[in-house]
Amino acid sequence: MSLIESEQPQNEELPHSVYGIVSLNLALCSIVLPFVLLVISTAFGLDSEIVEAVFALGLVCMVFAGIVAFTLGVIGVCQSRTRKVFSVLGITFASLPLMFAFFFIVIGIIIGFIAGIQRYW
Repeated sequence: MSLIESEQPQNEELPHSVYGIVSLNLALCSIVLPFVLLVISTAFGLDSEIVEAVFALGLVCMVFAGIVAFTLGVIGVCQSRTRKVFSVLGITFASLPLMFAFFFIVIGIIIGFIAGIQRYW
């Protein structure tokens, strides 16, 4: 047996990355959070302004949790000697809320631009 073979056991199971598991859970929670807040706020019969504020708060929390989940997923992928499955899934699901927020920012800019153009016509 050579020295290289004795350093690396053949049947070693790699553990899952803890950062990847946390990233996936946080990404899934960030996707569900705004809708849960919306359902809870409408179930209590709150005013429409309060419901809108709660939903906006949920969207802000969604973006913040998405950024944290994406960062943890990247850290999990960069770890050596761990499985990368949960990290890649965490990155994938964390990018969804970020793309969702980016989409709404772009739509808001376009609507504001169109409203500004129509005001001067």
